[in-house]
Amino acid sequence: MGSILLAFLPIITIVVIGYLFSRIGLFPENVGSGLVQFVYWLAIPAMLFLHMFQTDISENIPLTFLLSFYVPSIFVFILAMILFNRVFGWDAKELGVAGIVSSYGNLALLGLPILLAVTNDQVALLPALVLLATQSTVLFTFTIVTLNSFKGLDKGVFKAVFCRLATNPIVLALIFGLAFNIFQVPLSSEAMYTLNILGDAAPGCALVALGASLGTYKLKKPGKEVLCFVLLRNFIHPLLVWGVALFFGLDGAWLTVAVLFAAMPVGINAFIFSESYDIRQSTVSVTLVVSTLVSSATIPILLYLLPL
Repeated sequence: MGSILLAFLPIITIVVIGYLFSRIGLFPENVGSGLVQFVYWLAIPAMLFLHMFQTDISENIPLTFLLSFYVPSIFVFILAMILFNRVFGWDAKELGVAGIVSSYGNLALLGLPILLAVTNDQVALLPALVLLATQSTVLFTFTIVTLNSFKGLDKGVFKAVFCRLATNPIVLALIFGLAFNIFQVPLSSEAMYTLNILGDAAPGCALVALGASLGTYKLKKPGKEVLCFVLLRNFIHPLLVWGVALFFGLDGAWLTVAVLFAAMPVGINAFIFSESYDIRQSTVSVTLVVSTLVSSATIPILLYLLPL
């Protein structure tokens, strides 16, 4: 447990530094936003492209891995919609946000840096890249369809889904990395050097960006809605994934990545959806902060229990 905490401590330290710099004004408000944009559009896509380009993809991806992650994810998505409608009185047009806040984890800014910090096992990269490529595809689709279903499903809904995915740099980087890998497209040394410079900056900048972003949200005492979101996101989701994975006989890196990534706190894209659709931004922003704080305690425990 001590070695896991030592590996996890630098990650939390970097996030805290970004948060403190933002809160005390050393980072102007737009710096955190700019850093997130740099990480999202350049650094992480470069890193993911290289990982996918260089990873041995000859190993088959178990269908049970995808089922272990997405059956619980969709269940939690639907459960959140029911709870927030019946218990908290959210309107039907708001329930897509409830679903994505409960089921969408911060895989790019936090999940991958943690995985790279605690294990040098290259075998763990393939399941991580699979989830990074598919999480947005699956959950963005569910969210957009749900948010627009009260108006009726027209062509505009499916266009919105396509536009979200076609302009997602993480999804595109993984698709191009996979294509370059399959077809053995050569890259010049200059291109590799450029991608390595950008990719090497991704983990550290992602953690600083996460902290700086959290520092821009107003802190207030979490209400029952926030606590319900945290319960679903930080506890119920990973436990369900773990249970389903064991039921399917998943083990090794596939089990570890599925459970670890399910335990990640609420992803920033969930807040972007709430802002884009003008739905419960205050509740979602507080949830993002509280969920991230809670994960700093739950993730080390999971890392201790999971096979690494």
